[in-house]
Amino acid sequence: MEYLATTTLFILKGCTVTVKLFVITLAGSLPLGFLGAMLKTSGGKLLRGLMEVYTSIARGTPLLLQMFFVYYGLPVIFPGFRMDRFNAAALTFGSPGLQHRAGGCGRSLCCGPRQWRGSRPLGQAPPLDTADWVIAAEGPGVPGGPDV
Repeated sequence: MEYLATTTLFILKGCTVTVKLFVITLAGSLPLGFLGAMLKTSGGKLLRGLMEVYTSIARGTPLLLQMFFVYYGLPVIFPGFRMDRFNAAALTFGSPGLQHRAGGCGRSLCCGPRQWRGSRPLGQAPPLDTADWVIAAEGPGVPGGPDV
């Protein structure tokens, strides 16, 4: 019975770490993702190209490999730079939000208004502005957005 109690406490401590990591990741990835989407659409050619290369490379590598790179690789590239395990995980888990939103929203911001113009003959009303289009592109079933 004592073993069960200690194991349960150990698992509950792990759950608190997981919840903290989730909240930090969510709070970091949403603004970073929308910033990346805006940079990808409104930046110059060089900035758009850099964001395209970043999203292509980052989306094509496993998340565990990215975590190893952040934790072990960055201190090799930048001597003296050291990050603890929790911060490395938060940074790594926050990056898919940037990759997903910069890739998906970036395309939505570029192509969305043209797609809505094409849907007018079908009786679909266009959203009010670009922000409405981004919200509609992020989730089906949003009022005013496409029900995919």
